Amino acid sequence: MAWNPSPRVADCREIARKWGCGIEQVIIIAIDGDGRTITATYGRTLQLCNCADVLGQAAIKGIASKVEEIEAKMEPETLPILPSHTAALLKAVCGGNCLDAAAEGGK
Repeated sequence: MAWNPSPRVADCREIARKWGCGIEQVIIIAIDGDGRTITATYGRTLQLCNCADVLGQAAIKGIASKVEEIEAKMEPETLPILPSHTAALLKAVCGGNCLDAAAEGGK
């Protein structure tokens, strides 16, 4: 594969090397204090790298979907107050639908 000099990709590559066991893909998802997601991916080949990127994006959407599913089952008065970074993440990933429903009492 073409060499990617990105420090984040280098970190993923180093994890694959250190963990061994034939690891061919690494996906890291981080969330900063403002709720922005930072995704770093690595694949041993260009095809595996592209696949890891797609899987990373799907993982972010899956997390938001699961949180939305859990919120939908909760009574409005029992909804936890979400940390601002979690709220920002959900708004970015699910378009705010889960947060809007929570703010309207689950309507």
